[in-house]
Amino acid sequence: MKIISLVGVVLITVITVNGQNQRVEVQTSTELVDTTKFSRIVESYNRIIRAQEEKLHLFKVDLIGPALYLASNWEEKDNARNRLINLAYERKFSPNWSWIVEGSFKADREDFREILGGAGIRYYYNMKNRIMKGKSANNFSGNYFGSVFTYGYQYQNETDQSTVKVLYGLQRRLGKRWFIDANIGLEHLFDAFEGKESGTDFYCSFTWGLAF
Repeated sequence: MKIISLVGVVLITVITVNGQNQRVEVQTSTELVDTTKFSRIVESYNRIIRAQEEKLHLFKVDLIGPALYLASNWEEKDNARNRLINLAYERKFSPNWSWIVEGSFKADREDFREILGGAGIRYYYNMKNRIMKGKSANNFSGNYFGSVFTYGYQYQNETDQSTVKVLYGLQRRLGKRWFIDANIGLEHLFDAFEGKESGTDFYCSFTWGLAF
């Protein structure tokens, strides 16, 4: 009787252990599937933003300004003073740092109103770590802190304006020929156009368009 009881205990123990092992194997397989799906999503995202392609310079053409210009009211020309042309050139001088120059024209339906030019630097604070981990290359897809000095001239009033901006932003490459760049921060006006006051104010910007 004791032998039969002992054999029963052994059989129950073996069945229980096998069942637990099977559950562990099922859970492990499920985790592997989930990990594989996540890895594929990350790979697809990195492919879209060209995260693994090294690039040291970028020429950008904003398309939002021209779109707003064309969509604005033809009758009220003062409402059409959008950035008809907005260009920027950015170049890396280290994995984390880049310098940038930009220029834009503002116009209404009859003539140009303002011309603006600027130069500044950007610090992509997590780019070096991403490169070391194999997540991205030196390609302008990242979050950054930046500072830009701008100078503008207004033709109508023959007045000029100079500003300094301190910004936090993000920039992403989209495929081979597209980009988005958004930033927020503070803007200080040293000299202001007629009708504006010197001082510090909130600033935000969003550009989207072609990148070469």
